[in-house]
Amino acid sequence: MKLKNLIIIFLIFNVIPYYTEIKSNDNYLNIIYEINNNINKNNIINTVSKLCENNSRITGTLNCNYSAFYIRNALEKNNISNVFFQYFPFNNTKAINVIGKLKNQTKLNSNILLMAHYDSISVDNIAPGANDNAASVACIIEIARLLQIILKGIIPQRNLIVLLTSGEEESLCGSNSWIINNPQTISTLLCVINFDMIGYGEYHTVISNEDSNWLARYIIECGTTMNLHISKSYAIYPATARSDHANFMYMNIPTAWIFEQDDYYVWMHTAQDTIDKINFSLVSNCAKLFTFILYKLMIEKRGTNYSIIGLIFLNLLILLPIRFYFIRKININKK
Repeated sequence: MKLKNLIIIFLIFNVIPYYTEIKSNDNYLNIIYEINNNINKNNIINTVSKLCENNSRITGTLNCNYSAFYIRNALEKNNISNVFFQYFPFNNTKAINVIGKLKNQTKLNSNILLMAHYDSISVDNIAPGANDNAASVACIIEIARLLQIILKGIIPQRNLIVLLTSGEEESLCGSNSWIINNPQTISTLLCVINFDMIGYGEYHTVISNEDSNWLARYIIECGTTMNLHISKSYAIYPATARSDHANFMYMNIPTAWIFEQDDYYVWMHTAQDTIDKINFSLVSNCAKLFTFILYKLMIEKRGTNYSIIGLIFLNLLILLPIRFYFIRKININKK
């Protein structure tokens, strides 16, 4: 092989990936600008206020089912298509999961699941459930709206499925019902992101397990890129904590639970879990960050990037012939 050809191959495997990475980062700066420029905190406030109007969203009750209709309409207005109800039996009545997909869809059989529960429970007579978990539902609806803006004209590598469950406060029966009824979709999930109680305090904790530590690190790295350090750390999933993500972790699906900061939310499951407890700046930042995270997860061709070891190996294959070429030239000149 001629020296010129070897040099060209060397450049292909070194300069082009580096140039592509720079261009990718430039594009991400534009995406971050679009997200920051289009976030609407009032949308989040209005959604939380609307969900809390019913005072309680106890699974299987009329108030809870009314909330399902409100959520379905809100999703349809904000870039989620084919929104439908999945009914499942609960205490001699029917409870509802709300399910939809982002309108920007690929034919590739790969999916990301974004979820939160919308039901509430309380030791008191009413269960407004502002932080647990209306704020999470509002955040997801705003994320869907932002993705519509930044994915305009883009066909992603993965589809985004949105799942809003009831029955989380009742032994996680809503998410369990969805899993039972969607075995094929389960096998296509890249990861699951679950929001639960994200509206209190100054930052979030990302809870993961061995299967999802890569996802937790990815979330924190994206926060650094956006200069939104709302997730300071990630922790191993505690056996004593329960939310819908647990059903997916048990199946070894990479799953992250986005949760409140370390301080215990003292108004959980009480009549005092009201809208005045919500840090809407935190929820807005969460919407911005996870819009960016989902954008990246949806468009990136994961698994195709060059690894450092791979580049070293390729360079050795290229540089060794170059070295022998020059040694041969030197020997010929000596003769």
